[in-house]
Amino acid sequence: MQLKKVITNFSWVVVFIFPSAIYCQISVSGSVLDSITQPINYARIVISDNDSQSIITYTFSDEQGRYNIEVPYLKI
Repeated sequence: MQLKKVITNFSWVVVFIFPSAIYCQISVSGSVLDSITQPINYARIVISDNDSQSIITYTFSDEQGRYNIEVPYLKI
C-alpha cells in the first residue's frame, strides 16, 4: 500500500513539475529612451540568438516607448 502511494505521488510530480522545467517563457518589459530621456515610439525590440544571430522574437514599443515581449526559453 505504501509503495502505491509513493508511485502515485511521483507521477503527480512528473506530470506537473517536469513539463514546466522543459519549457517556460520569460517576460521582458521596459522603455526605449533617447539620450535626453525622451521616449522613442515604435522602436523595434529584437531578441536574437547569440550563436547564429537569428531572430527569436521581436516587438515594437508603443507611443510612450514602452514594450513588453515574451521570450520563449527552451531548457534541454
